[in-house]
Amino acid sequence: AEKLYLKINIYDIIIVLDYNYKPIVKSKGSAIFIHLAKSDYKPTKGCIALSKKDMSVLLDNIDKNNEITIY
Repeated sequence: AEKLYLKINIYDIIIVLDYNYKPIVKSKGSAIFIHLAKSDYKPTKGCIALSKKDMSVLLDNIDKNNEITIY
């Protein structure tokens, strides 16, 4: 249901997380992913937002075998 094409380009790079996916737990959020932050680092509605520089560092240092834990 999320529109991933926006003029502000925060979804130009995204990492989809399998958070609350199998099984879905009510009130734990869903479809959470990592995307680019707005220039003012305004809060997201449940995602993780990184600067383009930090996203680049993350992408350079992860692969499909890494696990991201959300607390």
